[in-house]
Amino acid sequence: IVQYINNGLISFDQEGNVDFINRAAKKILNISFLKNIQSFKTKNPTLYQLMKKIRHGEKVVKKISISNDTKQMAFSGFEFKVGDKNLKLLSIQDIHNLLEDKELEAWQKLIRVLTHEIMNSLTPISSLSSTTFDLIKEIEGQDDQLKEKLLDIKDALNTIHKRSEGLTDFVKAYRNMTLIPKPEFQIISVSTLFSRVYKILKPKLQKQGILFEKIIDPESLEISADPSLMEQVLINLLLNSIHALKEIQKPKIELKCFLGDSG
Repeated sequence: IVQYINNGLISFDQEGNVDFINRAAKKILNISFLKNIQSFKTKNPTLYQLMKKIRHGEKVVKKISISNDTKQMAFSGFEFKVGDKNLKLLSIQDIHNLLEDKELEAWQKLIRVLTHEIMNSLTPISSLSSTTFDLIKEIEGQDDQLKEKLLDIKDALNTIHKRSEGLTDFVKAYRNMTLIPKPEFQIISVSTLFSRVYKILKPKLQKQGILFEKIIDPESLEISADPSLMEQVLINLLLNSIHALKEIQKPKIELKCFLGDSG
């Protein structure tokens, strides 16, 4: 039965002579046979010292290099006697996949919590910006100065509204960590995309004194992309750039898009 269990098992005496080794242990340690644990003394001293020193009832989790591949392993030691022979039984388990599953589960839980909180914040922002946008439409007068200011406010509110909708869609797509959002491709103006991103980050750029320049060749250039996802990518890219320019004198960011030789 022990030949078919997933845990590796090795029993050896006080001189290191191997009394028994199952298939799982051979597979985990990448060996075809083992006569004495002394064979690990030079080729894997970390494993050898662990096998030699582990005591009855002791459990050890350690990274061990096996054939140039580092594995996270759990070891358990048991000591027993057969006749006048003192033996040690070592249980070996490769827990790398188990740890990955636990880590993934933890990330999924965290993302569920963050998603809930972000969605709660985005919903009222989207709703209020939409309501304010409608109210401004109602009070627009003929006064040119007032009209110009209202247009600026409308433009800002429209940007907030679209960004909150884009974030909402983005968060929904990432509810499950393992889900890759399916892009909804559209033909979009690069100039419009860059301008929208600039409006969102304008306060941060001005606060840090960063000169921003967009270079598009040709100016009418259009691309096929998901507007929300592309906007999020550019925002993340620019935020990283803003952070990197904190200690730079006369900081400048250039956002470029142009047609290559192959189109």
